[in-house]
Amino acid sequence: SQAGYLLFPAGEGRRGAVGSSDRKGDALCGLRSPELLTAQADFLVPPPGGPDAESARARLTALGMSSGQLDSIRKSGKVLEVVPILAPVAGMVREVAIDGSAVTAGTSPVRLASADRVWVEASLSEAEAAMFSTGATATVSVASLPGRQFVGTTLPIPSGDGVARVRVIVENADGALRLGALATVEVDTDLGTAVLVPSDAVVYTGTRHVVFVDAGEGRL
Repeated sequence: SQAGYLLFPAGEGRRGAVGSSDRKGDALCGLRSPELLTAQADFLVPPPGGPDAESARARLTALGMSSGQLDSIRKSGKVLEVVPILAPVAGMVREVAIDGSAVTAGTSPVRLASADRVWVEASLSEAEAAMFSTGATATVSVASLPGRQFVGTTLPIPSGDGVARVRVIVENADGALRLGALATVEVDTDLGTAVLVPSDAVVYTGTRHVVFVDAGEGRL
């Protein structure tokens, strides 16, 4: 088992913050743990009659420390009072624990979601919903990435509140799209063949929409 207290670096845009895109091996937070301190001390200076260095190393590995971290403390000869918790995979941070909170074995201080493919959700007007088709091509853009567009395909989202919504599945291999970012979605729709006229050329009679055509010489 392992118990201790979580410590998060301060500042906006830090690693481990909700919405941050982190690479495998990035430090998400730190753990201050008496058990880790004791195990590191045993690793550096094995106590008489206690576990040897290799056994201590295996214990630290089981507690979550990486080979790079162990090699670093071996080289420096100093224990890490706060052990960085590294991202096991690349992903986007969905949830984090409270800074300074106590943790025990089985606690998940940071929850990561894969950032390789993301969902972008958009609300549709009544007119837009009438033209929507599943599997249509959509283009997504965000203000924080000017000039860049992401192309995906659409799926409807069941809704019980009467608001039409669409989900766009977008490839995001480089993690550029961030969780919670505001986006603009444009959907390619085949409207068929139609005649476009100025809106002020349409007269609403109550039962019909009438369009007057200028035939020239003052004639309609």
